[in-house]
Amino acid sequence: MNNINLDSIKKGEDICNKNPFYNTLSLLLKYFFINCNDINILDLIRDVTKSEMEFQVFMVYKNYAVDLYFQNKDYFNSKIMSYEDIIYSIISLIKENYDINHKVISPYITSIEENKDELIKNYNYIKTTYSIKTENLNKVTELNHIIQLLEEAKIYEQKSIKNRELALSKLYNLHNSFNKSIENTNIKFLK
Repeated sequence: MNNINLDSIKKGEDICNKNPFYNTLSLLLKYFFINCNDINILDLIRDVTKSEMEFQVFMVYKNYAVDLYFQNKDYFNSKIMSYEDIIYSIISLIKENYDINHKVISPYITSIEENKDELIKNYNYIKTTYSIKTENLNKVTELNHIIQLLEEAKIYEQKSIKNRELALSKLYNLHNSFNKSIENTNIKFLK
């Protein structure tokens, strides 16, 4: 475990609110973890970056974040956390680890450097053929709304399961109490 706890959610949210880089990274990670087929995360990162260097930086941090997620997947699953809470926890962990040791992202930088030619080629191709349009911004806004609805549905689904189990338990207890009273009545009639 990498020092993830429930306080890291609040820390990650504060980091995102204060730092536009981490705020954008959290948005990109949200799309990555939701795994929407309509949006390619690489295309999305290309669209929000202004330069090749900025694109590479986001790719480094995205790769690091994904590794942190898989290293702590059991923890996230055991807490039944929302995507947003998971991302805030990861952002907190990234910032904390990076502040302690700047070399923590070195393997990810090396990986990007090894594939730099292909990465830059893809970046330039997208940048020259794609311009952000109002329609695409509306799609991103709509996607955010869809993510919120999915998160809400997940919460209601969990509550529904819990309520169903409680109702069935109460029904079983009520059924048992009826059976006992019927048995007692039958015994009295026999006497």
